[in-house]
Amino acid sequence: MRNAMLAAATAVLLLPASFTASASSSSASVTQTGAFVAVSGGTSHNDIDRNVSSASHFLTKDDSSTAFSVVGGYRWVVSRPFSLGIEGGYVSLGKTDWSQISGGLSTRFRDREKTKSDAVLVGVNGKVDLPHGFTATARLGLAHVRTRYQAGSDAYVVYKPTPPMSLQRSSSTDNAIYGGVGFGYDFNENVGLTLSFDRYGFKAEGPIDHGHTAHANVAGITAEYRFW
Repeated sequence: MRNAMLAAATAVLLLPASFTASASSSSASVTQTGAFVAVSGGTSHNDIDRNVSSASHFLTKDDSSTAFSVVGGYRWVVSRPFSLGIEGGYVSLGKTDWSQISGGLSTRFRDREKTKSDAVLVGVNGKVDLPHGFTATARLGLAHVRTRYQAGSDAYVVYKPTPPMSLQRSSSTDNAIYGGVGFGYDFNENVGLTLSFDRYGFKAEGPIDHGHTAHANVAGITAEYRFW
């Protein structure tokens, strides 16, 4: 999944201008060289590759959350209708809440971990103006991901009141690749909306999932304003 999405992003970024040469004359609007700012909102699906106990009696995971981002950059027309740009910004990747219970008939063991991830990013983006105002976009770059954890483990006796769990706080950072693709519509030379899908991969270094692979998939809507 990750390789396929990154390949799609790379394909759009490297798309020859001749492939869509006919789109320029029939587009409702044509991208111009200049700065832009983009604001995105949507849903995120976060996942950490944890080692789940085969003796778990109860396992729960809430990994759907809200994501948003603010990105700015500059885009150049390479050869109409293809343009290439640079970007930088901030993205909130959402939260997870994971727990499992394992053990025997008398004593059971609990593990719980909450995470919240965000990132600053820098990368490149490409855009192709399609006929009738539609657009295809792609982005690829490096994200500096910060993840904050609340985690704890304890044991309790079955059939007795279950005590509250004490959660310890920690955090970690990782540098990782991100990529995304989108399909949108430009209302004019300045304003456009895009349905987008982005993927961020990183390493989780929490108390329970130390060194495990993590990723966040973000689907949403991006509103872009361009300054010409």
